[in-house]
Amino acid sequence: MKNNLFLKIAVLSGAVACCISGGASGSVVDLGAASGYSVLGLNNTNVFLSNVTVNGDVGVSPQGTLTLMAPSTVTGTIFVDVTASIGSSAGTATGGINHTVNLASAVNDAISASLFASSLSATQTVSGISSALTLQGNGGITVLDVNGGISLNNQNITLNGSANDKFVLNISGNLSMGGTASIVLGGGVTAGNVLLNFDGTNQTINTHVGDVVNATILAPTANGLTLDGKFYQIIAGGPNITLMSGAQVGGLTSIPEANSGLVMIPFVLGMLALALKKMLPAKDDESVLAESRA
Repeated sequence: MKNNLFLKIAVLSGAVACCISGGASGSVVDLGAASGYSVLGLNNTNVFLSNVTVNGDVGVSPQGTLTLMAPSTVTGTIFVDVTASIGSSAGTATGGINHTVNLASAVNDAISASLFASSLSATQTVSGISSALTLQGNGGITVLDVNGGISLNNQNITLNGSANDKFVLNISGNLSMGGTASIVLGGGVTAGNVLLNFDGTNQTINTHVGDVVNATILAPTANGLTLDGKFYQIIAGGPNITLMSGAQVGGLTSIPEANSGLVMIPFVLGMLALALKKMLPAKDDESVLAESRA
């Protein structure tokens, strides 16, 4: 009987260990096929790179256009959908340009990720952000709903927490950053665990030289991005993603091997305790009374 019980305990303990060690993706939401691109333009989007550096791959989706101006450098491969066009390729792509791919699945995954992020329950809501703001992580996913736009000039949004903390900012308005305005990370927070999800329509996203965005920008229905500064990842639709004036994408903070299963520990341990209680033989009243007298 004891051996059988110990076997069951070992099996359940293994399940707990599996949940704890599971989860190799560091992204705050699953970007699917879109996750491998430092810059990804969605359907009908012109990806315009002028005097920029992109560390990683670039994707140009169906009916989009690639404009790669010298002396821009992509330290990766540029994947151009078979239905997209190449307007200029005077810049450098160390992995070359692949014009034989179908990026429909990457587009669909990006849109699905944005919808999923929008469905998350907010832990905090603000009407807009026009001054410095600091958020403290809760050890899991912190979701800030911004019911309006973000307009910062030489001011920062600071996200503090540990390597387990993830942040989602669902933004319904525009983004305008000037001077040295930045998304700053504190503690062990990494850029791969921060998502700026623009879930409105016809949103404009503009940044300035000196700005640093330690986050993934996800904007499937944007109405144009004009970007200077440094960025972790950009995935957007709309008429154009324009990167210029020495802008840099990728290489800010690597995505960690996050133990996303840690959030399941209390639940799993509770289930383990309940299962063990059911495994143990029930004691009648006489047995309990005898033990109390012993």
